[in-house]
Amino acid sequence: MDKCKNCDKAIQPGNHFCSYCNAFAYNPEFGKKAGLFKRWFANSWIDPLAIIFTLSIAYWIAMAKGTTPGHAMLGMKFVKSNGEKATFGTMFLREVIGKLISGLFFGLGFYWAIWDKDHQTWHDKIAGTYVLEK
Repeated sequence: MDKCKNCDKAIQPGNHFCSYCNAFAYNPEFGKKAGLFKRWFANSWIDPLAIIFTLSIAYWIAMAKGTTPGHAMLGMKFVKSNGEKATFGTMFLREVIGKLISGLFFGLGFYWAIWDKDHQTWHDKIAGTYVLEK
């Protein structure tokens, strides 16, 4: 029978943690067994919020450059109808307000590009943007 290197108590065969001090049996310096509530809180709240926060920052940075992460990865960019590069304000209008409106009426605004001669969606029309390939 092995002994805990932390408290010197016996560790039952097959256990990975000491039943007295909850230390990790193989190397107590690594720490103790994590509580279920802490694990649940990390998995259910902190991790998703960190992911959303990180993705939000990436999205805001891309919008400041006049594109979105997905469009940039596929080699596309946005320009204003006057030929200038799309600004953050233009992108905010397109991505937040315009897409909200495009989503109304069963998402018709997203499909509008099918029938539009310039392939503009409603959110493109609202923001005055065109999507170009680089």
